[in-house]
Amino acid sequence: MRIPDDFLYYLSAHEDCSERLLLRAKDLSAEDLEVSTDAEIMHIRKMVQAVLTEVHRMEAFVRLRPLGSHVLYGYLKPRHKIGDIICDFFARRNPQTIVVLGNGHESWISLHHGGKILRKRGTKMTETLEQLKSFFNC
Repeated sequence: MRIPDDFLYYLSAHEDCSERLLLRAKDLSAEDLEVSTDAEIMHIRKMVQAVLTEVHRMEAFVRLRPLGSHVLYGYLKPRHKIGDIICDFFARRNPQTIVVLGNGHESWISLHHGGKILRKRGTKMTETLEQLKSFFNC
């Protein structure tokens, strides 16, 4: 798997990422990360790949259901901090539709409109959906 140039973004999304690792990685290039045999850099590479793998899986396997004509929602319980990434992905695929992803602890809300993505984080997905139902009279 090729390491993207913005790998620091994905490294920061890893559940075990620390400031020390980010400081260590900030002076590295994606190519350095791919070819290095240093144990710590190889660990950073594995962390980035773990996040990229989870993003790929979530984009492929999350299924969205309609809530009225303005909202799509789906279950998402990621291991890493990628809720915003996945929600934005589905918002881009469904412009001018509110996309809500979440679980029993947290939710992510995205709307792609006018070339921009608007985002919000919420509490439990059920609470977020109830608020949207009352707003849209669903």
